[in-house]
Amino acid sequence: MCLSLSELGFKRGYLNDTVLPSWWVPEVVNTRNGFLETAMLIHRRTGLPLAPLFSGRAEAATAQPNVRFKKSKGVTEDAVRTAHLIARQVAEAVASNTLPPISANLPSAAELHSQLKERGHQPWVTLEDLLNYCWEIGIPVVHTSKFPTGTRKPDGMAVCSQDGRPVIVLCKDSQRPAWLVFILAHELGHIALGHVPKGGAVVDGNLEAASGEEEERQANEFASVLLTGKPDLGLSFHGPLQAGMLARKAQEFARRYRISPGVAALNWGFNTGNWPVANGAVKILEGTQNALEIIRRSAASGLDWDSLSEDTTEWLECMTGIHPPR
Repeated sequence: MCLSLSELGFKRGYLNDTVLPSWWVPEVVNTRNGFLETAMLIHRRTGLPLAPLFSGRAEAATAQPNVRFKKSKGVTEDAVRTAHLIARQVAEAVASNTLPPISANLPSAAELHSQLKERGHQPWVTLEDLLNYCWEIGIPVVHTSKFPTGTRKPDGMAVCSQDGRPVIVLCKDSQRPAWLVFILAHELGHIALGHVPKGGAVVDGNLEAASGEEEERQANEFASVLLTGKPDLGLSFHGPLQAGMLARKAQEFARRYRISPGVAALNWGFNTGNWPVANGAVKILEGTQNALEIIRRSAASGLDWDSLSEDTTEWLECMTGIHPPR
């Protein structure tokens, strides 16, 4: 069905501020070459089908056979497809401009847990440790939540680019390292366990909700072992708890077992379903730490900035907040 870009959720403001480069002006489309270049830019940065755009129309993208959506109950694939398509374009751009080669095989989650604890600056696996490891083995990691207003966002995506490079895109609107390290470990699990075919993706909608799908169970277990050394901490301290008390208990547990206190608090939230208290405890534990800045610093050193065009550099800065090293 033919629709306008606005009807597909791509309002003029989003196109001007996020999709089209800063040099673009409406008069560009008055020439055939300018019109075709604009259509190509919109295609490359939104994932919308190219042929209709060349004809001055717009069509929603159809389902892709190698993309699996792990969505919450009551959420359709169509609801998260726009976010997936945009994040996918980011992933492809990052994949083709990443310096390190791809390592052939990933270690087990238990081996990776031991490696990262040995080389890290904290007694437990941190977001920075895991990010640096991913970039070192050729798996770029970026964060983006720059989607059109009203778009349903996933928590994260594990992508395998058309050239065969795995990429992890984090989308959750959170600055908490505990949350983003868990999502990162979960997406890395999908890659390590062979869940993502070449050219495909696994799109994880809401990791707060328990899922009965086998691949999700496997990725959750991989993440838990990577971060804690155990398939499930099973934390569910009895009795009513406020955020402050949970934070203190998580700190005690962390000191005793060398596990991130924020991750321990989230494990309690997952097992009890009491996310307000769990998230409150994480806020107390992590204070002003900014996970997005940690992700951007790691990515800035892993991208091959010399191979990026000015337009792509500008777009990636807009979409991910990553800036070339000064």
